[in-house]
Amino acid sequence: MKSILIRTVAASALVASFGAGALAQDSGSGFVSARYSNSNIDTGGGDVDVDGWGLGGAYANDLSGMWDLQLNLDYDNFDASPDVDLFSGDAHVTYRNNGAYAVGGFLSFADSDSSTLWGGGGEVASYGPGYTLGAQAGWFSGDDAIDSVYGACGFARGYVNDDFAFEGRAALGQVDFGVTDTSAYSIGAGAAYRFSGTGFEINGGVDYADLDDFDVNSTTFTIGGTYHFGTATTKEKDQDGAGLRGSSCLLGFARF
Repeated sequence: MKSILIRTVAASALVASFGAGALAQDSGSGFVSARYSNSNIDTGGGDVDVDGWGLGGAYANDLSGMWDLQLNLDYDNFDASPDVDLFSGDAHVTYRNNGAYAVGGFLSFADSDSSTLWGGGGEVASYGPGYTLGAQAGWFSGDDAIDSVYGACGFARGYVNDDFAFEGRAALGQVDFGVTDTSAYSIGAGAAYRFSGTGFEINGGVDYADLDDFDVNSTTFTIGGTYHFGTATTKEKDQDGAGLRGSSCLLGFARF
């Protein structure tokens, strides 16, 4: 818990220092969100149901020219035995080419009661009138329960209209627990609907994750609500706002 508090203070200071300078030039855009999840974890010897809730947010603004900065912060609590607290954050720097694509890199951390992970990687996104495509690849070093995680993830998002989006996503990687390691993968689908002319959005999804060598898998259903500022539609947020994915894109299969 002490490490979580230290990282909360550090991340808050980073957001505040950047936000003060950014507001002097441009208010930027972002969102705050809340979510509820239910996971069924199959351990091979039986099933375990875990409820969770989380809070999150992101802020994006121009750095210079076509270079952008995005910051993400998230907190999740899982009602396991005992409870698990997870705090994570990301900083992204990308080059956006006139709304056609974005390419750049990110630094991330994730801190739980059992392990702390630090790392980063590269990311790319492609934007079109009816779609957004994105991919990340990265490596994370850990302590305690997890020594390292590396892998790649991607998503494809389509738009029924500018406020109604649906997507598919997947990740593949390797998790090293020190004494042993395992290949891992996850697949999922989701949708988001923003009430036209407002900042309010409802969203949800389902994800399946598998630690292949351990014969452990989970199915997670998530539903949530998001309030957006600085953008007018879901599509605008994805393609010209705080639309970059956090470390959960790569670390979803490491959250057992």
